[in-house]
Formats: sequence, C-alpha cells, structure tokens
Amino acid sequence: MTFKDQVHAGDTAEEKLYIGNVKSDKSSAGDFKIEQLAEADTARGWSVDKLGVAVKEGTQETIVLKFSPPATVPVASLANFELAEWSEVHLKCSMKGGSPQVMPKDQHFIIVARCKMLAKEK
Repeated sequence: MTFKDQVHAGDTAEEKLYIGNVKSDKSSAGDFKIEQLAEADTARGWSVDKLGVAVKEGTQETIVLKFSPPATVPVASLANFELAEWSEVHLKCSMKGGSPQVMPKDQHFIIVARCKMLAKEK
C-alpha cells in the first residue's frame, strides 16, 4: 500500500484501508485485526486509528493509517540532504469469520505500507 501523498517532516499523511464483508445466505460477521505496531515504527511516526474492526454482513469498515514523521529527522536521514526517503511499516493482520472466509484459523498476512518523506518545508 503506497501513500498517494508525500509528507514533509513534521506533517501528516494518511491513507484508508477498507475492509468489507459480502452479504449472502451463508454470511456471518467477520473480524479484522492488526497487531500492535512496534515501538520503533511509532517512533518513526506510524499510527493506526483502530487495531481491529468487526464487520457485519454486507457492510464495510474503514481503518486509517497515518504517517507523521517527527519534525527533527535523524542525522543520517536523506531528508537532511533535501532528498526524498521512503518509510515503510509492516502491518501483521488477521481475519476470521466473514463471507467468504478467506483465511484459515491462526494464519496472518502482512500489509506493507510506505510513504515518501521529504525534508521539512522551509
């Protein structure tokens, strides 16, 4: 998942992840979960508004992922040299229930999100 907007250090970019559940005669509610982000990821500015949602039959839920890099970037960052730099976060996700049921029990998948960071605006 690549953010469509670039972000300057100290600003915020966000993208939405839409989770849907098909309605059918065999449908049931489903759960979508994201594991807590690592401390290193939150320190770099990544956040998720909800770590889980219950999705009723025939509905859709939204999870907002934000990237807000600190205004002061590390010395070794390319942004200090007025160059763009990609930041990535790996979201470990799981789903259960829903229709169609797409994941076997106790399995997960990874969503890789990335956003381009620029130097702080002058």
